[in-house]
Amino acid sequence: MLNHANNLNHARGFSLVELLLAMLISLIIIGGVMGIYINTRDTQRTADDQLQMVADARFVIQSIGYDLRHAGKWGGTTLDNGILCKAGGDGNCPDADELPDNIAGDCAAEDYMNLSQPIFGFNDSNPYGSTCASNGYAPNTDILQVRYADPTPIDTGSLAAGVIYIRSNAAGGSVFDGGSFPIHWSTVPWRTGDPYDAYTFNYPLRSNTYYVSSYTDTPGDGLPSLRLATLRPGPEVTDEVLLTGVEDFQVQYGIVDDQNTNPEDKDTIVSYISADQVPLNGGWQKVRAVKIWVLMRGEREDREGIGGSQTFTIASQPAQTFNDGYRRFLVSSVVRTRNTNRLGEN
Repeated sequence: MLNHANNLNHARGFSLVELLLAMLISLIIIGGVMGIYINTRDTQRTADDQLQMVADARFVIQSIGYDLRHAGKWGGTTLDNGILCKAGGDGNCPDADELPDNIAGDCAAEDYMNLSQPIFGFNDSNPYGSTCASNGYAPNTDILQVRYADPTPIDTGSLAAGVIYIRSNAAGGSVFDGGSFPIHWSTVPWRTGDPYDAYTFNYPLRSNTYYVSSYTDTPGDGLPSLRLATLRPGPEVTDEVLLTGVEDFQVQYGIVDDQNTNPEDKDTIVSYISADQVPLNGGWQKVRAVKIWVLMRGEREDREGIGGSQTFTIASQPAQTFNDGYRRFLVSSVVRTRNTNRLGEN
């Protein structure tokens, strides 16, 4: 009987107190593990968002930088005065060859073919609010316009109607619609069959306008974006989202002293100024560099307490401090122009 009692004693399970204590310890351990997991996940998400903003900012800088480096290059020439049928060229282009002054979506009359201003912009304002930059323009952000001929020539047999081209060589060129080729080539040194023909090519015209919108997909969605109004076949100008998450875009223009007669100093930047400070009479022809700032904002809020406040100084604006839960990243770059030093020459 004694041995039987001892066996029953050893077969007893945990008491209620022991079970509750074990459950409590398990909950503490599980809670700690979950807390570590959540913190790690939030930290990883924040790091991923930061990396994405860096990559997006690099994309914007590269895209705009590419345009700026090609601005003012009209295929075989950089002499805008040698190009016929451009904006303001009425009288130097036969009536049958005139391009339309107004096309759908363009910023202003003849703006898409304004070769005399391959680089142009506005400071903290938008005069195009009802035309090419009408999709939720974000106040106090800049607008940048860039024009050039695509460096890849198009064979004459591949020209398309409704596409705007520049046919050019070192002697000059003309803007034309691909559906009207050949136009008045018999009177100019870049006509078909001319001795210069081996050096004469057709280049698609590029006309791009960059601006920041307060939304991406629909008004009020709260996600800012950088938009691009660009020349398309038709011809027409279409407005599309280039990149989400761009909250601010600022531009300054590096100008030279065109009165300097020293050849070594003629392209030396004397100052960087905003668009509203560029002299109206020939000031844009002095631009030899462009400094841009792009402020990226995360698409989603950080978990409370992770982001903290961030302070940025953008262009000549006062420092701005943000503490709204969204992470931000500021990038800036200076782009030297390559083809604007002969603007206005014949």
